Amino acid sequence: MSRCGPPPHTGAPAGQQNIVARRSCSSQRAVEMDRNPSPLPEELIDQDVLRADIIGSTVFSKQWVLASLMNLLKGVEKESSEKGDDEENPDSNGIEMDQELEEELCKLWDMSANEEVVAFLHEWKSADMLINVVAKTNSPRTTEICVGILANMACIDQMRKDFAENQQLRDLVLALLEGRDPPTLVEVSRLLHACITDQTTAKPWLTAIKQNSSLETLTFILLSSTNSELLFNVSCLFDVLLDSDQDVLVSLSNSNFIQAVVEANKQVRKEKEECHDMLLHCLQILSTEQEGVRVLVECCSKVFPILYEYLETICEEDVVTIIGRERALSSVVSILQVLLVNSDMGDDEQVSKLFKFLLSILSTLKSTSTSNSTKVAVGIEKSTGPEDKESYSAQDNGTAKEENKATTTDATDTPKSDGSYSTSNVKNHHDNVKEGDVNEQTTMLLSLLTEFFVEVNQGEKTSLLRQLKSCSPTLLKTLSSHLQDAKPDFANLLHQDKT
Repeated sequence: MSRCGPPPHTGAPAGQQNIVARRSCSSQRAVEMDRNPSPLPEELIDQDVLRADIIGSTVFSKQWVLASLMNLLKGVEKESSEKGDDEENPDSNGIEMDQELEEELCKLWDMSANEEVVAFLHEWKSADMLINVVAKTNSPRTTEICVGILANMACIDQMRKDFAENQQLRDLVLALLEGRDPPTLVEVSRLLHACITDQTTAKPWLTAIKQNSSLETLTFILLSSTNSELLFNVSCLFDVLLDSDQDVLVSLSNSNFIQAVVEANKQVRKEKEECHDMLLHCLQILSTEQEGVRVLVECCSKVFPILYEYLETICEEDVVTIIGRERALSSVVSILQVLLVNSDMGDDEQVSKLFKFLLSILSTLKSTSTSNSTKVAVGIEKSTGPEDKESYSAQDNGTAKEENKATTTDATDTPKSDGSYSTSNVKNHHDNVKEGDVNEQTTMLLSLLTEFFVEVNQGEKTSLLRQLKSCSPTLLKTLSSHLQDAKPDFANLLHQDKT
């Protein structure tokens, strides 16, 4: 949808552009008889009045914004008056929005991305007005635009605090989830995500979500929608919900949610890779909960194919590309560890290929890790002073402690099921990864793969080790060399036959 902001001030007083516009729409005969009047001379324009009409340091007009809001109210009143007898049998698709009003409000929607405009809207209590409009209108487009403006406003800290205290807004937003208009749902999910991601404002929203059927509604959207943008927003929302509240995590540890994730993955895997990553991470978070592990194992036949297909897609390429896929691969490895250890995979040929894929990724990671380590060392040498080196070392030591915690925890140290310890640490680690810090993400993925192969080696399932040993000698040599450095106690197991 293309939206553009309103025209900035051009030096003409308020209303001058409208006058020109009206005159330009006169008949052709009038145009031929007279030309449009010239703008007023600059010396006749009151600059103080002009500056007073500008919102902050922007070029947007206060009068224009307020006039647009008034036109919105008039449009809703007109809509109500025109319902008449049709109110008892409303059109299931809603009514069409006036095109001129739609264009005007779309400009306001774009403007609401500006923090100073949001402050001005807040000053005039525009959020309450938008809420009332949404509650009254029967126009899906009006609802979408109003919720879209509210979602933009929710990007500001103060607005999120106000929204968290507004029960009418919470009730309205959660009620809108029951709708069937994808564009509106896109904006509703965006608004919810903004409010729940902020830990200082999340509690009232989480409480409201748990008290009604919102989780079931969101799961249904994930299961049935074909709108890739909506699926991405809902995936992001689930990612935050699962990571924010233990009750939500337990509630979503069911086969219906896993089926919804699988169906959504089928829908977006070729359209929106970042959505695919989010869905995989949702499954990985489930593997940190005892009930989640049980359900993942129960649904192994549904989950395993999407993990296998993701690895196959990456490893079929001439060059195995890891950069940009670390988060998704971490999720895949964590889930696979749970499934392979707790499920009866048998001697399936896919399992042998799976090990081949993971060993290829390990080999690529080893070379990537070495390359990045060299770049980091060069970066340290280029530091401007001893304080920089000291600061880097402190940060590096902190990271090393976290990585050590993730890679040395034993499965017997936790009351949860096999595999949950490593994925739990990865979940927390990813929340603190700085964007673009490829070296750190690569190190974590390498640690996860190490734990995965150690688990396979020391596990009780001889079939898994047999399938691992069926991989090419070159790949096994890479694994043996890696384990010799990372886990020397387990490196020799590759050369032994388990009975």
